[in-house]
Amino acid sequence: MISTVFTDTIFGWRIVIIYNTNTNHITVSTTKANISTDPFVKNQITIKGNIAEVELTQGQVATIDAEDVDRIKKYRWYACYPHSKSYATTHMRKKGTWKIVYMQRFIMKPNYNQEVGFINRNRMDLRKSNLRLVNHQQNHFNDRKRKTWAVTPTFSCI
Repeated sequence: MISTVFTDTIFGWRIVIIYNTNTNHITVSTTKANISTDPFVKNQITIKGNIAEVELTQGQVATIDAEDVDRIKKYRWYACYPHSKSYATTHMRKKGTWKIVYMQRFIMKPNYNQEVGFINRNRMDLRKSNLRLVNHQQNHFNDRKRKTWAVTPTFSCI
């Protein structure tokens, strides 16, 4: 039986130590890690007083409370753009399948019928003072008004 004993990334190098229980042999391999895409590379987190900044992919930075750092640092967080809106997400294995988990839900731990709303509409401001637990209807009270067109606009290409 072969089992991976240790996997970590240090100074841009991924180190994998594999132990073969049949032969009692240990294999060590190192590869250059791609910091921006490697799932084993954790996010850079900078703590400034009672807030922390989490560097995400694509140059995005999420702001969280410093008290949440211990839970957040266990996972690799990404900038995700569903419907052209930016969110901080990660992948977690739940009940045998991989699920996308949004950082705001991870921080607030809502019930299945609750949503997490952003008070100041900034989806990268994930401090608890900016997050609220609401139902679906309440979550849209803070939406910006959409432009309505009295006449369908026409576009011309010259």
